[in-house]
Amino acid sequence: MVKKIAFILILSVVGKLEGLTQSYNFINYDISDGLAHDRVTDICEDQFGNLWLATAGGGLSKFNGITFENYTIKNGLESNYVRDILNDKRGNIWAATAEGISKLDGFQIKNFRLDSARSNDNSVNVIFESSNGEIYFSAPGGGLGKIDLNDSLSILDIQGLIPTDRIIDIDEDSNGNIWFVSAIRGLYMLENTKASLQLDNSIFKGYLLSIERDSINELWVGSNKGLLKYEPQNGRSHELSLNNVFVKSVELIDSTTYWLVTATGAIKVERGQVRTFGLREGLTDKGISSILEDREGTIWFGSDGDGLYKLASESFLFYGKEHGLTNLPIITITEDSEDNIWFGSFGNGLSYFDGQNFVDVSQNESLNYITSSVTAADGTIWFGSRSSGIYESQNDTFINYNTQDGLVYDATRLLYVDKNANLWIGTVNGLSKYDGKNFINFNENNGLSDNVIWGVSDYGNDGVLIVTRSGFHVFKNNSLTNLDLPQSLFSNRINTAIQSTNGALWIGYSGHGIARVADDSVNYFTTSDGLSSDLIYSIIEQDGDLLIGNERGVDRIVLNEDGDVEKIKRYGRIEGFSNLQTTYGAIFKQDANKVWFGNDKGVFLYNAENEKVNRAEPLVYIRDFKLVYEDNSIEDYDVKLNAWFNIPETIQLNYSDNNIVIEYFGSSLRNPEEVLYKYRLVGLEGGKWSESTTRREVVYTNLKPNEYQFEVIASNSDGIWSSNPAVFKFTVTPPFWQRWWFYVVVITAFAALFKSFYDYRVRIKLNKFLTVEKIRNEEQQKVRKRMARDFHDNLGNQLASISVYVNLINLKLKSKSEEIDGLLSNIQKHTNSLFSGTKDFIWTMDPDSDELNEIYTYIKDFGEDLFEKAPMDFYASANGLGDAKIPLPSGWSRQLVLIFKEAMTNVLKHSGASKVELILNHYGEEFEITLQDNGSGIDEGAKKGMGMKSMKNRAKEINSSLEVESNKKGTKIRFRTQVNVVN
Repeated sequence: MVKKIAFILILSVVGKLEGLTQSYNFINYDISDGLAHDRVTDICEDQFGNLWLATAGGGLSKFNGITFENYTIKNGLESNYVRDILNDKRGNIWAATAEGISKLDGFQIKNFRLDSARSNDNSVNVIFESSNGEIYFSAPGGGLGKIDLNDSLSILDIQGLIPTDRIIDIDEDSNGNIWFVSAIRGLYMLENTKASLQLDNSIFKGYLLSIERDSINELWVGSNKGLLKYEPQNGRSHELSLNNVFVKSVELIDSTTYWLVTATGAIKVERGQVRTFGLREGLTDKGISSILEDREGTIWFGSDGDGLYKLASESFLFYGKEHGLTNLPIITITEDSEDNIWFGSFGNGLSYFDGQNFVDVSQNESLNYITSSVTAADGTIWFGSRSSGIYESQNDTFINYNTQDGLVYDATRLLYVDKNANLWIGTVNGLSKYDGKNFINFNENNGLSDNVIWGVSDYGNDGVLIVTRSGFHVFKNNSLTNLDLPQSLFSNRINTAIQSTNGALWIGYSGHGIARVADDSVNYFTTSDGLSSDLIYSIIEQDGDLLIGNERGVDRIVLNEDGDVEKIKRYGRIEGFSNLQTTYGAIFKQDANKVWFGNDKGVFLYNAENEKVNRAEPLVYIRDFKLVYEDNSIEDYDVKLNAWFNIPETIQLNYSDNNIVIEYFGSSLRNPEEVLYKYRLVGLEGGKWSESTTRREVVYTNLKPNEYQFEVIASNSDGIWSSNPAVFKFTVTPPFWQRWWFYVVVITAFAALFKSFYDYRVRIKLNKFLTVEKIRNEEQQKVRKRMARDFHDNLGNQLASISVYVNLINLKLKSKSEEIDGLLSNIQKHTNSLFSGTKDFIWTMDPDSDELNEIYTYIKDFGEDLFEKAPMDFYASANGLGDAKIPLPSGWSRQLVLIFKEAMTNVLKHSGASKVELILNHYGEEFEITLQDNGSGIDEGAKKGMGMKSMKNRAKEINSSLEVESNKKGTKIRFRTQVNVVN
């Protein structure tokens, strides 16, 4: 065997650092991003998750995480120089400016000028809202002012306060007492209208600058000499461990963490640990003016000349040249047995990091170009080189192994140590396995599908997965077998591949994303599925998920219990991966939480323990609504859209305005670009939730007239969805020809037309019928008259002849028997009776008898003849009849005559009355005929007899009624009916 070549390890310390320093994830926004001015004096957050920034010269800026919206004197602001800003409980924004106070309520800007006789200065330094909603502010020239809930402004007359005392900060305790800091005197407490000095600047031998109340009612006081804590309950104060630090303000995070705005930058105190943030840590060197923690836990910094800074995450910490790392770019990373992290570069040799310092390892030319590294179980570090084989680091020396020692090829691509402590060396011309003594080589001649090795990793319990350019192999039990995989997997270049714990194969491509091979199925994931880039450099398993190093940063593929992809989380500039790329092979898992990534700018340490899941739901709201094909907006419908996005309950749209755009927004300042949305339109057919999208608007076209409700929810980058959707209701009104009233009008008109036509047809038919009926009636009357005349002439003459013949027989028979005489008498009797009946029949046949006057007269004449020889007085009278001609239906005359002839005959035979009356009463369309007597009445048998029944049936046949009243004083029979009067 060729003798090993040893190189002495020479250490040179790049420079001792003052403790562990690194660059944090600060993101800067300035005027180039849309910020109104680079001097940010104060920050607050509104109820929609927007940041409001006060600037010294640019007015106000509202920031939703993506875009800025600015308000200046052109919009109505009192001054562009804003010193303090406040979001009150009602959602109003208050700005303390150099020329007074401005209030933005979403509809308008209302200004309060504070010209004072004490001073020509109109500026306000600080503004504060009390627990009862009143606004306190520093009055121009000194003192305090107040604006009540009705926007009434007053300057307070405070006892114990020097009139010219300028107020620089205000707060309130849990008892409702107002505390404020005077630039001249110190800390005051205001109770009612009296101010009492609690901390005197002269005693303190400095001056106080700010106050902040904590949850236990203690006051944190910033000063030019450090930080004080004041206990109002006992009046004691004590200094915290920040002596002689110029503390301008305090931002309390929780009971153990707070931030300080200092003269040189910012300080974070967490559980007693103090960290300073300045230029070296990634913050500005122009001074910090304000600090704010938003509702998602993100820290924001306003600067005195560099705009706005965001410390979004501490998951990734960066180390670069400014921290002592010189051998760039980083190609490979590993760790030795003493917890030093080693970094290999392609052209600039090796270095390691001991947790405090970077140490550069002096190299010879062979070690300048490192391609890979790995640490064995015994602590030995192996390095692969571009052209000189591999190196073993032992006892501060490097031992070289190359093709002369049995290595398959000197240009190495990757190194891997399996579970049996074998070293695997992948090259562009085959594969070597080194067991510490011998090299065993594999190539196309002894089982490999291709000599170009893309990856080596564990496979199963004791196997090794070998990935070539055209196939996958498993080395197990000293034999090499092929994996039966679809050849389509090898149609694109493979950069890396691993087997995850659940047995799935994950393949990273050079430009085609990732493939997952499991259960004889292949699934591909690309940028369309959420990956930052399709150019994959490395894959590593971490905490049950996969960390992916790619061209644009780092992604986490979150797996569910079945090993399927649940979601893809991208790490980029927002999370601290500011250089937005990794390098092929430059990934190393230090432990369960820490993973190192390298690129051409330095190295990033990802610490999962520092990654805080953002559990704050995005605040989603409707931003705007407009028509697609028109230049109209919501204002065209006389709807005043509040700038704070208070959409009216329902908007009525014309039927022609049915092509609309709805804009929405989900506020998540930590990572606004990664907010996802789902929406639906209730009222549209289906009305189902959409797939997740990053789009912040949706277009609906050709909406049918209906009532609609648009709903949208949002998810932050950690998959937390808003529980309550933003809702926008609108109605597309139908055209007038589809309105209900139009249908009613049309139906009514059609019904009226139909009725008119129907009535016309009915009238035509009725007139025709009436004409026919009239002709028929006339013919009937003619027939009746002719029949009455013929009956009268023929039957009457024949009956008269019979009567004459009977009389002649009586005269001829001088002597006749009683029997013959009786027969002749009966013939005469029946002849007379038949003549009388025939006379009534013939009368009723005459159409002239169908008239009420004629009937009444006929009945009256019958009564007079009947009662003429009887011992009874007969009276007849007609009331209301006049000269009116009242025709009755055909057949009525006969029934009436028969009813009253029957009634009169019964009176004559059975009543024993002395007086009988026939009375006719006519009232409009009614008439009645009454026959009454003063006789002995009708007994019960007679009431139920056939005669009475016959009379009632006759009345019923002509749709009339017959009433009978009888007692011992007499009987009354009343016939009642309705008729039409014809003049």
